[in-house]
Amino acid sequence: MNESSKIAEYAKSRFHIENLRPMQKKVIENIMYCYSNKLNNRLLVLLQTGGGKSLCFLLPSTIVEGITIIVYPLLALMKDQKRRLDLSHISSIIIEGGQSKQERDRRFKKIEDGSCKIIIINPEILLNEIIMDRLRNFDISLFVIDEAHTICEWGLSFRPAYKMLGKQIQTLHIKQILAFTATADSKTLKALSKYLFFYENYHIIRGGVDRENVLYHLRYSFSKDRELYKILLNPSLRPAIVFCKSRNDTRITYHKFKEHAEDIDSFYYHAGLSKLEKKRIEESFFASDSAVLFSTIAFGLGMDKSNIRCVIHYSIVNTNVLSFLQESGRGGRDGQISHSIVLFGSSEIKAFLRKNASDDAALLNIYQSDRCIRTGLCSYMGESIKSCSGCDKCSNSLNLSIDGLDVLIRLLLFHPLLYTKKEIINILHGNEEYNIAHHSFRILVDWLEDDINSLIESCIEVSVLIEFKKHIMLNLIKLHEVMKVLKSNSQL
Repeated sequence: MNESSKIAEYAKSRFHIENLRPMQKKVIENIMYCYSNKLNNRLLVLLQTGGGKSLCFLLPSTIVEGITIIVYPLLALMKDQKRRLDLSHISSIIIEGGQSKQERDRRFKKIEDGSCKIIIINPEILLNEIIMDRLRNFDISLFVIDEAHTICEWGLSFRPAYKMLGKQIQTLHIKQILAFTATADSKTLKALSKYLFFYENYHIIRGGVDRENVLYHLRYSFSKDRELYKILLNPSLRPAIVFCKSRNDTRITYHKFKEHAEDIDSFYYHAGLSKLEKKRIEESFFASDSAVLFSTIAFGLGMDKSNIRCVIHYSIVNTNVLSFLQESGRGGRDGQISHSIVLFGSSEIKAFLRKNASDDAALLNIYQSDRCIRTGLCSYMGESIKSCSGCDKCSNSLNLSIDGLDVLIRLLLFHPLLYTKKEIINILHGNEEYNIAHHSFRILVDWLEDDINSLIESCIEVSVLIEFKKHIMLNLIKLHEVMKVLKSNSQL
């Protein structure tokens, strides 16, 4: 049986896959060619989310002699991969912190007697010299680093084990070092070259970052929690993930959403939850066809829920393009249409007006330019596309207004410093004791009072409103400036 036939046979018998995708075939054939010809291989694979990169190293691991080590950044990913291997009846072990000597002895025994060939670890394990001494006893055919961009994103800050990864694995008997990621910008490529490959020759197989089935949208909002509710009322946009910046933001945003939508199943997830809580949430969300998950990037990274119909980016301030593509790439892994929706609010406008030229401002600039969003994202990653398969700029569907802002402007335009924030909220919401016989009374009756408060606070943040001795007035100069950001004069 020739190499191609063997690859096709294993794909079918072990993974129930009739036909490999072209990029999968290219990567697997590269790995198997180097194995058959006893060649050392240093390979970086850039394969878009949903492109089936896990199969690129799992299939060869079932064919080659010797063991395969797979490094993941998160325990949840380690366990998720083991679960999938178990379903395919492929034996694997996890080596993680907190295991007793007896537990580890039992697991290594499976490697030693040949009943198991795959070891799943995180980079911190490789700093344990006892573990390293045991690993040095094995011939390692494939050493895989999945989500390799984390070497740059985390290894240079709060995960020093990633920075040490290349140095540690040099002491092992490894034939092929294989790094996989969905996206890598120039900064990431430099970090991988330095910390993983030590500037030695390595090959890149690049699959392209454009996800044609992901449609890019931009929503301006000064009350993001209300905007979230409006979007997610549509059942065709669920299951959905809402990415938040921090654990605290995740928890708060989730609870505010529940005030709007008690009847929509929703959860929040971050690295600070207990193992039991994480497992419960993961199982519930994976089983649901209509739930919403509020999460830090800790959930999305590598998690394979294929039917995410919508990914909402609650804030893109200090988000680089690489991280954004990782987030939006959680959607539509089944190949069906998915929507990536950016909520662009007061913090984004304020950051954009600062004219910051850093990498973290590139995403803001892409979304605020007149150019196609998809073209901007791909261009930043060093790629070009022939046409856009869907974004608000190209479809002329971008709404340049901010919900509720025109109402607020009309109320305050001729009454500077007349009302306090509390009075404005009560007038717009329609509390009877604040009935001023004005057309603005009760005009936002269908809003929660917290949402009106967010609208006012957002206006204060970008200096469209000024608060003086608890009374509010318009700042027309700043209002014009914000309208220029929106490229719209419709609310003046």
